[in-house]
Formats: sequence, C-alpha cells, structure tokens
Amino acid sequence: MRTQIKINGELKDVEIENGEITIIEPGETTGWERKKDSEYCYWCGDDRVDKLKENYSTTDNNLYRLANYFSSEELFKNISRMQTLQRQMFRWQAENDVILTSKYRWCIIYDTDYGEIVPTETRANAGFLPVFSCKEKAEECIKVFKNELTWLFTEFGWRMDG
Repeated sequence: MRTQIKINGELKDVEIENGEITIIEPGETTGWERKKDSEYCYWCGDDRVDKLKENYSTTDNNLYRLANYFSSEELFKNISRMQTLQRQMFRWQAENDVILTSKYRWCIIYDTDYGEIVPTETRANAGFLPVFSCKEKAEECIKVFKNELTWLFTEFGWRMDG
C-alpha cells in the first residue's frame, strides 16, 4: 500500500508491504501518486471529474487503494473515457450477440503492422474488451465504435505513466 508518513517533520511517500516500509524517492510523476496534504486529486464519480482535497482521510485512502485516485486530471479523463467505451462495448455485445457456447470466440485487436482494427479468433478471453460469437459480430462492433477504438489503440496508450 502506498501512503505518506511524516519523517523528521517532512512528509515522505512510502510503500508498505508485509510490514516493511520503503521510501519512494521523488522522480517523474505517473499520474497515480498521492498528492500532498491539501492538494487536489481527482477520482471517477459518474463519469465526471470529481476533485477532492487530499487530507489522508479514510475516503482518500480508500479511493487510492481502489485505484480510483489520480494526481493528474488528464490521466483521469483518459481512464474515464476508456472505461466508458469498455462499458458501452460490453452492453452492445450483450444486446447484439448470442451467449457464447463455443470455446472459440472473436476479439478485437489493433494490428500494428497494418495500422488496422481487426477481429481475430481466439480461445482466450480478451481481457478488457468483450469477445464475440463470430467474426461478423466483432466487425459490427468495430463499425459502431470505430472512432473511440481508434483513439483507444492509437492515442490512449496502455501504460498510463508515459
């Protein structure tokens, strides 16, 4: 768990794991860091930017623990946009596709060699995006969400800190 503690009168970012405390040295920010006391952080609330003044309360600690705490407003907006797309795609899949009965399914990927969003057959779950019963349903979903999927695969960046 990451938190801040006061050492010799100075607040330090620390990681506490298995009873051991490790001081996190200052460096480049990722957008996920805890803010200093009385600085504003952001959290996801009903797909809008909610600001909260950090005071290391139970609320602050719970938001941070649940990864619903951002020191960067831009990072918050990108995560919120991605999560909205994800929910919309899962809903579209539920409303427009049949229940999966085969171990073979289709997912949506970004082919970096060709710069295209395409369906691909898989026996695994696709992780953070829905899977489909057939290639045609995956292609329909791509058409419906083409603009947001293009943003997701080309601009969003799957590492949130760079």
